[in-house]
Amino acid sequence: MRLIERILRRGDGDADHGSIAEPAASQLHDESPVSFHELCRQLESDDAPTRREAASLLAALTVRSAVRPLLRSYLRCGDPHVLDALESFGDKLTLVAGRAADDPRLSTTERARVMTVLGASGDEAAKPILRAAIGYYEPAVHVAACAALAELGDASGVELLSEALLSIDPEMRRLALRAALESSHPGAARLKREHVDRYLSAGGAVPANVAVAMPLLLDPDGDPPRLVAAHALKSPHSLTMVIGPEAARMSELHRDLLVSELAADKLFFTTSWHSPDEQLAVLSQAVASAARHPDGSTVLVGPLPSPQALQPPPHFLVGRPGQPFTARVIFVGQQEFAVVMEWWYYIEDESEVDTDFEVVLTALTIGGDRMTEEERLTYEMTSDFEHDAFARALLAHRAVVGDALQGRSWLY
Repeated sequence: MRLIERILRRGDGDADHGSIAEPAASQLHDESPVSFHELCRQLESDDAPTRREAASLLAALTVRSAVRPLLRSYLRCGDPHVLDALESFGDKLTLVAGRAADDPRLSTTERARVMTVLGASGDEAAKPILRAAIGYYEPAVHVAACAALAELGDASGVELLSEALLSIDPEMRRLALRAALESSHPGAARLKREHVDRYLSAGGAVPANVAVAMPLLLDPDGDPPRLVAAHALKSPHSLTMVIGPEAARMSELHRDLLVSELAADKLFFTTSWHSPDEQLAVLSQAVASAARHPDGSTVLVGPLPSPQALQPPPHFLVGRPGQPFTARVIFVGQQEFAVVMEWWYYIEDESEVDTDFEVVLTALTIGGDRMTEEERLTYEMTSDFEHDAFARALLAHRAVVGDALQGRSWLY
């Protein structure tokens, strides 16, 4: 192997401190030697490719004296390729990493990385060190120790990850979920399935006759007004009410597009500038239009007050004798679950016409800042036929918070 053939080019040290050509990808044709100590210094570089090359060359040497500089580099930067280099040293890692585990100067992140290194050692002797870290008050260290035990084939590590997935601490759940996804232990598959089933079960809180859609989830570059208009056209009714926080913005900023896309017989708009009484007056006109032309299409777009927000509560979905019509309420945007349910209660208890109710979540996209990592990882673990169930569960999980940026769950 060309790399090994260049060891000890200068002949001024033993095999541990030999010289190696090609220290970096940019120097593939550079025949000048690089000493062991120079490679160790390159591990401290701020340049990731330089660290990668140095780690690969030190791993090729497989000498014990390379463990400590590699460990220092990994604790500082957390580079996966440095961890791969460390893994090649096997049980030689235990003594050095075990001592580091007791170092009070380490940060939480560095201590968690020590646990990861011990798990990569494949050494049974590392288990007592990892068990001592279980219950560490920082979630990162606790989860890393659990995951490392699982990597060493200890079933207790898998069970501890399972418990972490039930934590009330969202950070603990997030870290445990990522660890389960990365774990090679056979029991990790069971953990992932249990987590998905548990998450989806919360969707049962959403009434069965409430449809939930997330058109932007897989198409983050999509145009919300156009997507919502297309969604509304899929199932035409006599009266379609597109309401909710996002509907207000659509009504005020994208009116011309909606007129073109919806192609309704009658199109009404409310805005956030209208008072609640004015909004209800526009709604009354839309209802009257639908009642007069039940075979046509009347659409209302814009904000409306919750039926429970006014006293006495308004009653507007009223049919006329001999003039039955159908209605569809599409609630667009991220909103408190309680407000969504107030509309559903009105439809169930008061509506005199056949009414469908749908919720379209437009604030969440894969990789977007409004979707938490726990939600994204859970979605990626679901199968294609579970995506609708995920949308319902996501709505329920946002119930208590109401703020799309928090993502805490009522399930835990």
